[in-house]
Amino acid sequence: MIKLNLGAGRDHRLGWINADVDSRTNPDVVVDLEHHLPFISNSISQILLQDVLEHFTKESAESLLRESHRVLKNNGTLELRVPNVWQIFHQFRRDPAVMLEFLYGTTSFNQHWGAHRYGYTPQTITKTLKRIGFDNIVVHAETTNWVVSAKKNLHQPILKPIIIQQAPMWGGSEEWMESIATCLSTHHVKFLAITNLPKLQQAFTDSGGQVIHLPFLLDIIGNLRGLIKSTLLLPYAIFWYTPKLIMAKNQGYNLVVMSGFTEKLLVTWLCHFINLPTVWLEYGSLEPVFGHNFYLPKIIYRATKHLPQKVVTISQYTYQNLLRFARVSQSKIALIPPGVVIPNSQPKTTSLIVGHLSRLSSEKNQSLLIRAWPLVIRHHPSARLKIAGTGPYLSYLKQLAVQLKVTNSVKFLGFVTDKSTFYQSLSLFVFTSNWPMEGFGLVVAEAMAHSLPVIAINHGPLPEIIDSNSGILVNSPTPKSLSAAINTLLSKPKLTRQLGTNARKTAIARYNLKAQTQKVYQVFMEVIAENS
Repeated sequence: MIKLNLGAGRDHRLGWINADVDSRTNPDVVVDLEHHLPFISNSISQILLQDVLEHFTKESAESLLRESHRVLKNNGTLELRVPNVWQIFHQFRRDPAVMLEFLYGTTSFNQHWGAHRYGYTPQTITKTLKRIGFDNIVVHAETTNWVVSAKKNLHQPILKPIIIQQAPMWGGSEEWMESIATCLSTHHVKFLAITNLPKLQQAFTDSGGQVIHLPFLLDIIGNLRGLIKSTLLLPYAIFWYTPKLIMAKNQGYNLVVMSGFTEKLLVTWLCHFINLPTVWLEYGSLEPVFGHNFYLPKIIYRATKHLPQKVVTISQYTYQNLLRFARVSQSKIALIPPGVVIPNSQPKTTSLIVGHLSRLSSEKNQSLLIRAWPLVIRHHPSARLKIAGTGPYLSYLKQLAVQLKVTNSVKFLGFVTDKSTFYQSLSLFVFTSNWPMEGFGLVVAEAMAHSLPVIAINHGPLPEIIDSNSGILVNSPTPKSLSAAINTLLSKPKLTRQLGTNARKTAIARYNLKAQTQKVYQVFMEVIAENS
C-alpha cells in the first residue's frame, strides 16, 4: 500500500509519502504539482489532495487530477477537499474580512501558492472527475469545505456518435466536419452520419461511417419562403428523425453532433426527450440571423441553448458572440480553432501570382478582388490572378472581369481537388470575405500552412488568425485599399517571403489538423463520460 499526501504542507501523515513543492515544510519528496508526478503508472493505492485544487487554475487542476488518475492503481482511491463557497458566504456574511480570506486565500506565508484561483461545486467537481475516469464519487459537506472521495475506473465509455449535417453546398464547415470524421476513424470509432450532400456522404463513407441520406432541408434563418417551407415540413421531419434516433440509441449510439442551425433547434429537443446527449458545432456569428423572420430564430435558439452538453466554436469572435447575443453559458463553450494539413516545406514560386479560393458567392465578396485587379496590373502588368472554387457567383464574376477588361490576367479554375498544388503556385493569398457570419476562414489557415502571406479584410475572426508578422489586414474594404496591399507585397519579394515563413510557423503552432481534431474528439469523450 503506497499512499501519497500531495500538497501536504505541514500536515505530515504517518504511513504516507508527504509531498510538497515547499522544501521549508520538510516533505518526504519535493514535488511541483504543476508538472508530471514522479511516480510510475498504476503504482499508488491512495492519494490525498487536501486543500490543494483551489490553489490551481481550472486547467492546471484538471492536469493534476489526470496525473493522479495515471499513477493510481485500478480501484485506487482519491480523496480531496475544496472550499464550500456557499457555506463560506453564509457563515461569514457578517465578517467580510474573514470571508475574503477564506475565498481568496492568503499569500503572507506561501506567496503565490497561497492564493485561491478556482472554486468548485459538487456538480462541477463530479463532472470533472467523471470525464477524467473516476467513478463511485461521493461528495459531502464538512464545515466550510466539500470533501470528495472517488475511485479510479479503467473502463472508459465507448464513443459512438451520430453526426447530422445538412448543407446546400461544400464549404469550410463541411471540410472541417470531414476532418473530424477522419479523426474518429483513426480512433476506430463507429459513427452514424445523416446528411443531404453527396460529397459529404462519400467523405463519411470513406471514413468508415454508416450514412443515411437526409431527404429534406430545413431553413428558418433564410427568407420567409424558407421559413414557411420548414414549418410545413416540421411534422414530417419529426416523424422522420424520431425513429432513427431511437433506433440508433438502441444500437449503442450515445452522442449527437450537429452544426446546422435549424437541425440543432429541432433535433436537440428530440434527443432531450429520448435522453441522448448533444454537442453543437457553432461556426459564425449568430447576431445577423437572430433578426430574421420576426425574431423566431432568436426565440427558439435561446429556448434551446441550455440543452446541449457542449458548444464547440472555432474563434474568439464567435465565442464572444455566443456569450453576448446567444447567451450560451460560458461553461458549455469549448473554443477549438480548426486544423489544416501542414505540408512539407516547399520552394516558393518567383512569379507574381495572386490566389483566392473559396465558395464563389456574394457573401465571400470576390467582386472586391476583381475590382481591385485593374489597379494591380497597372503597377505590375505581369501579375496574374487565380480564383479557385465554384458557386452561384461564378458567372457574375466572369462578366465583371470582362467588363473591367482583365480577362487576360484573371483565370477561373473552378473546383480544385488538389489544393496543395494550387497554393504552391502562388506568391500570396487574398481572402475578401467580410460576411457578418464568417466564423473563421479555413482557407486562410491552409494558405498560411503553405508559407503564403495572406491579405484579408480586417473583420470578424480574421485578426485572430493574421497579424502584421504574417500578412496584411485591410481596414477599408475598397478596391483602392485592397490593391494597395497587394501591390506592396508584389513590390517587396523579401518581405513577402518573410511574412510567408512567419505564417507557416503560426499555422504549425495553432492549426495543426491532428492536434485540433484530437481536441474535438476529447470534448466528445468528456461529454459521454459525464453522462455515463
